[in-house]
Amino acid sequence: MALFVSIEGFDGVGKTTQANLLYESLQNKGIPSNLVREPGGTVVAEKIRDILINNSELSESTELLLFEAARSDLVNNVISNKLRQGQVVITDRYIDSTLAYQGYGRNMEISLINQLNEISTSNLLPDITFLLDLDVYEAKKRTDERNIKEEDQIVKFENEEHIFHKRVREGFLKIASENMDRIVVIDSSLSRIDISKLILEKVLKKLTPDN
Repeated sequence: MALFVSIEGFDGVGKTTQANLLYESLQNKGIPSNLVREPGGTVVAEKIRDILINNSELSESTELLLFEAARSDLVNNVISNKLRQGQVVITDRYIDSTLAYQGYGRNMEISLINQLNEISTSNLLPDITFLLDLDVYEAKKRTDERNIKEEDQIVKFENEEHIFHKRVREGFLKIASENMDRIVVIDSSLSRIDISKLILEKVLKKLTPDN
């Protein structure tokens, strides 16, 4: 059964870790699954990721359009194809990140971002989204402590001021409140294992709705 899962949250909440754990759990159960990230996942999208990493002075509109272009390539060349094959696709970030970071964080026009998200995804929404939430100060502490290879991370957002991260978190929570049928909010202060079990349980339930 095809299932599209997105894992969202601001920097430091453990989003990438949980995406990897879910992928590994499904693979161990013999469930055909794919793990992708945004931006990235295709040759073109990875080149766009490099541009975003290495050009910190991009304008806000250029930044937004690059994220959307990378997403369009990923959806059209990977995600849609895998879903048509009846596989599970897990994405580390998707449209909610653009709304939260560029919309609420950068104070860009929400209606414009919604339009661009619709175009870049051909209106493809996740079947379920897990939003990992955490106190902003605790998340910042995590990002400061972790060992990141900066050449593969878009650290420009982590380096923003506290008020930016506060707006992003509030944006994510507002998006979740408006999409309660799709988004599951999870307290990221829980243990890594507990979060992983919770996510896996809900994904398996989606895959076997009659059980």
